[in-house]
Amino acid sequence: RIIPSCVEPDDYVVTPTWDIGSVPRLVWLGSASTEAYVAGIAGELLDLHRRTGARLRVISGPDDNPALAPLAPMLDRVPWTATGYAAALADADIAIAPLDDTDWSRGKCAYKLLQYAAAGLPMVASPVGANQVALQRFSGIAAEHRGDWDDAVTLLLGESASQRERRARQGLAAVREH
Repeated sequence: RIIPSCVEPDDYVVTPTWDIGSVPRLVWLGSASTEAYVAGIAGELLDLHRRTGARLRVISGPDDNPALAPLAPMLDRVPWTATGYAAALADADIAIAPLDDTDWSRGKCAYKLLQYAAAGLPMVASPVGANQVALQRFSGIAAEHRGDWDDAVTLLLGESASQRERRARQGLAAVREH
């Protein structure tokens, strides 16, 4: 059985612009227990940071996770709060959602992608489990292998603001419809 997850789109702040500033802003939202998925692509993210200056905002628990220590040169931690997560998401350029392809991950819902779509963010995610359908509906970019992350984020950074907005608007419409 598939039990769909959902979000209330009106609880989210939609990003006000799809222009990328001089420092690209990536975002990941999740619990401290799932920060290991981000740590798994640390090398690709650091390569992207060295090449573009990109920063990664992690909206999660307030405590530094040792698994993310390698990302310190590019990491900005924002503690998750019920009143602050939506604005913290909307202040980003591109959302990421890495997962390992395991039985556990294939059983996870695409809640993170629903949240990203509700915030109007273009996204890159692992096409694992429910993420696969969500990526299609939200016009997201799939990063199937660890080495794909740099290329996928670079693709979105290289698109015009209107192309990123088109992706975001498709995601917004799909999260409202589905």
